[in-house]
Amino acid sequence: MSVSVHDAPSAALDGTGIPALREAVRADLEHMAEVKGCRYPSVGGLVDVLTFPGTWAVILFRLASTAHYKGLRPLSRFFYFVNVVLFGAELHPSAIVQPGLVIPHPVGIAMGGECRVGRRALLFRGIALGGIGDPKRPGQPVLGNDVVVFDSASVFGPVHVGDRSMIGTKALVVDDVEPDMFVFGARKSHLVRPLTEMGLDQHAAAAQHSPEPSKGPPSTPTTSISGAHEIVASNGRTTQAV
Repeated sequence: MSVSVHDAPSAALDGTGIPALREAVRADLEHMAEVKGCRYPSVGGLVDVLTFPGTWAVILFRLASTAHYKGLRPLSRFFYFVNVVLFGAELHPSAIVQPGLVIPHPVGIAMGGECRVGRRALLFRGIALGGIGDPKRPGQPVLGNDVVVFDSASVFGPVHVGDRSMIGTKALVVDDVEPDMFVFGARKSHLVRPLTEMGLDQHAAAAQHSPEPSKGPPSTPTTSISGAHEIVASNGRTTQAV
């Protein structure tokens, strides 16, 4: 199934498919005004739109993305950091999102760097778009035009969500979704595989050779974030630096 992320006509795309900053922000504001029912364009409507935290989360993402693809990585990292601190929105600068992005409630949202999102996307609080963690299925989601992802939903892996489809609250999507569909219902994780089958045997080996815990209150074994990144990278996964 093909998803038309870049099929819609646009006079504001550069040669790499990255939306031009001014046109992207303009479309973002217009769509936010439409979602919130504000009169726009007007001075009152603009003031109204700019008082929503989600508007600024999107603007900071646009600035971070533009800086990232212009090679200004320290500046990109700064905008990304400010977005996380102020609004709790982890929107990776290398994600490519077409104009018209609206995030009404930005707290807790996370988007991976390989995500590709079409025009007029509407993303709600606490959603997650990223990798599935399976070395045999690398990649991150591609969302078509006019896609809506409701609160706490998750879309993981190299999946395609078709144009105008909606992902319901707390839904877990790991397979392709056809256009004009509504996905709902959280699924219980029931598949279990040995780590060796998943290509993560280094994690098991590291755990077996870990030192005995000192006497004291029982603690839960943990794996550091950097260690997990090394395990995934050694199995063919790559990540993009901010």
